[in-house]
Amino acid sequence: MHRALTGLACTIAALLQPAEAAAGDNTLEYHVFCKIYEGCIAGSKLTDTDPGAETADATKILVALNVSAADDKFYDQDFDSSDAKTSKDKNYTIYRTTWLEVVKKIRNAEAVAGNVKLPRVPQGPQREMVQRIEENALRTIQAAIDAAPKSKTAAEIDSELKEVLYGSGQASASTADGQTFHNTMTKACGDTGAGSEEPGLSLYNDLACLCGGGNTAIEGCAGSGVNLGGVTPFSSSATGPAAVGAVLAKCPKPPANQENAELLAAASRDFLHLLGSRNTATADNSPIYGKATQCSATNKEGCVNYKTKVQGNHLKIPWLDKLLAALADIKAHNKRSDAIRQLGRHATATMETALQQVKLAERTLTAATTQPPATAVTPALATNKRECEQHKNNKTTCENAGKCKWEPKDGKSETEGECKPKPGTDNTAAGTGTVDKKDGDKKDEVCTGTEEKDCDKNKCTWDKEKTQCKVKEGAAVISYVMKAPLLLALLLS
Repeated sequence: MHRALTGLACTIAALLQPAEAAAGDNTLEYHVFCKIYEGCIAGSKLTDTDPGAETADATKILVALNVSAADDKFYDQDFDSSDAKTSKDKNYTIYRTTWLEVVKKIRNAEAVAGNVKLPRVPQGPQREMVQRIEENALRTIQAAIDAAPKSKTAAEIDSELKEVLYGSGQASASTADGQTFHNTMTKACGDTGAGSEEPGLSLYNDLACLCGGGNTAIEGCAGSGVNLGGVTPFSSSATGPAAVGAVLAKCPKPPANQENAELLAAASRDFLHLLGSRNTATADNSPIYGKATQCSATNKEGCVNYKTKVQGNHLKIPWLDKLLAALADIKAHNKRSDAIRQLGRHATATMETALQQVKLAERTLTAATTQPPATAVTPALATNKRECEQHKNNKTTCENAGKCKWEPKDGKSETEGECKPKPGTDNTAAGTGTVDKKDGDKKDEVCTGTEEKDCDKNKCTWDKEKTQCKVKEGAAVISYVMKAPLLLALLLS
């Protein structure tokens, strides 16, 4: 009987004791916090891409192209002089050292960038043409740089990730109240959410609330037999850093090939998925993270109550807002980096197109200014050629024709060779409008008859009012040569 009563008393006493945490109850919540910690402590791993660096070679070649076509006064100046160094012209501030370098390389026939060599453009219209091409190309590149999407720098994003861990404006864990941790556990962890609690100050603060209140709390997060290793449990802002350090030491490590942005994005979704997942029919635990319902970081199963962070339909947790902002900034940074890399390729293509335009214009200009004068073919020349060809087998008859010369095949034959028109027999005065005479003309000059009957109707017309014989319109052949203007040559190229 005594034994039975003793056993019943023990059973009742056990039922009246607070429920002990089961090891591993908060493992899922703990692992999500660990993932966020690992992602933030590793940093963004981003590299800033400088549009100036990406377009440097192309821009340098275009600037060199401009210098190669500059007027002599500018080209011949000493860019290393004190006047050049102290010039208030902003172009001197930006380009002076580049001008100094490229002028030297042009003079030494060295590549101005890569394997591109540029000659000094000769004086004349070609200089203006080269400058126009270069200026348009540089303007195109600068417009693309200005249009590149904006983003925070990698360092700024890394600072945001540190603030997720340590609190707003913090680069490391602080022991001061209200920086990384709150000094009272009800304020830090949310308690029942009935007062002015301030959970969510930092990930460190909330991780200490979930797992750092004592050995029972860390077992709930990391499993049976795990303890804080003698470290003082989280009980104030002063004990917070050491308690969190002991908790983080038990975190599983993420895969080595995991991208930080992907890790953090997935962990933030998992956090929201687990938040309030212990909700029951008798208690609204939707703002609570962890299994317990009263969150004050004592040596029992831990939790964080975000009830005071629910504002209307929105959840305003400081470290979570900072994390989501950092993820958006990482996305914007990647977009900018992609755009700048594309800009580098665009700048190179623009520069190469400009060089091709210059080379094409150079060839066109050279062809327009060096082509030999065209030979005018007159009707008289064609007539003389036909007449001379009739005497191709006889030197004597060829020379007797008066208009022809004999070119023997072997240098001496009088029966084998060519009979060609003599030079100057095609027209009496090329370019004057005077037409050569035909055999049998009654006058010394065609269209000089003083009477209508003497006016050659084939080549002339009789002016009855002036009673004179005139050359028919279009009968005189005028020979001339015209050089194509540069602009026309460029348009036709």
